[in-house]
Amino acid sequence: MSKQNNVNKLRLREIAIESQATTYSTGSGPNDCMSQEFYFELCSRGVLKSEVYVCGWGWTFPGVVVIGSGSGSEWKWDWDLDYGSDDSWGSGLGSGSGSGSYWNWNPGEGGGGGGTVAPSPQVANLISRFSLTSEELRLLNQTLALLLENCGYSTIFDYLSNANVKFSNVRIDPNMIGGASFNPKTKELKFKSAKNIQGCFLGEEFLHLYQDHLYEGLSKYYNKPGISNIEFEAKLIYDIMVTKNPIGGACKLSPNMKNEDAFNKWLCDIANKSDRFPSYDMMLERNPKYKNLNYWDFLEEFRSVDPAYDYPSIRDFKPEVILQLGELDCTY
Repeated sequence: MSKQNNVNKLRLREIAIESQATTYSTGSGPNDCMSQEFYFELCSRGVLKSEVYVCGWGWTFPGVVVIGSGSGSEWKWDWDLDYGSDDSWGSGLGSGSGSGSYWNWNPGEGGGGGGTVAPSPQVANLISRFSLTSEELRLLNQTLALLLENCGYSTIFDYLSNANVKFSNVRIDPNMIGGASFNPKTKELKFKSAKNIQGCFLGEEFLHLYQDHLYEGLSKYYNKPGISNIEFEAKLIYDIMVTKNPIGGACKLSPNMKNEDAFNKWLCDIANKSDRFPSYDMMLERNPKYKNLNYWDFLEEFRSVDPAYDYPSIRDFKPEVILQLGELDCTY
C-alpha cells in the first residue's frame, strides 16, 4: 500500500470537550466555548452572524431555523457543512447535494417526539450533515456511544477526528439494498430504516470510512479484484470485536461458509487468545483444529459465498487496519 500508511499510525487520544462553559460564553475559542443550548437559542433568534466555537463541536457556522408547514413535534435535522454532490456508487446508492457552508435545521412532518435531539459531540465529529428525525438521531447517538466503548473503535474514531475525516451525510433510504451502506465517492452513510441504526451496521460502515482514508479510496475496488479483501477485513474486524466484547448485532462472516464450523472455532480462538486484538501473524497460523485453514483461506471462502464479492482477492494487499489494531497497546 502507499507510504502514507506508515504515517497513518493510530494513536489513542480522547476528544477534549469543554465542560466548564457557561451559558453566556461568547464562543471566541476553545477557552471560551459557547454551550450547545445557547448556540441553538441564538440560532433561533437569528442573532449569530459568523461562526463561533461551540463546546464539543469546534468552530460552527450560524444555523438557520426554517419554520415549515409540518404538524406535530417531530423534528427533522438537515445540517450541511461544505457538502457537495457526487456520482452515486453501488446498488441503491444515491448522490448528495449541498450549497455551501450552513447548518439547516428543518421541522419535519409527523407527530410524536418529546422535543429536539442534538447530535452528540462524537456524532458531530464523525458526520458533517444529518438528514434524520429526532428519534433516528437519538438512536445514532446511542449506537456510536456503544461502539466507542470498544478500544479499537475509539482509537480509530480519535484518528479520524484528528484527521478531520467524516461521513459527508447520513440519511434513511428505505429503497436501498441491505441494512446500511457507505458510498466512497460521496462519503454518504445510509441506513435502510431506523431499526438498522445499530452496532452491526454502523460498526462496519465506520470501518469502511477508515479504509477509504487509509487505502486512498475504495471506489477503485468496486466490482474489481480487491473488493473481497476490503469487505472481509471490515467484517472480520467487526466479528472479532463482537466476540471479544458484544457491541450489538451478530457476527457477519460465517453464515453459508463451506467450513463454517472451522471458521467459528478459528474466530473464537484468535479473538480470545489474549485481551488484545489478535495480530495478523496469528491469523496466518495453521492448525488442524481449523482444518489447517487461515486468514486467506477464509477470505476465499467468504468471496465465493456472495456474488457481490466474488472477484479475485489481491494477495499482496495486506490488511492494514488489522495490522494497526494488532499493534495497539489497549485491552478489551
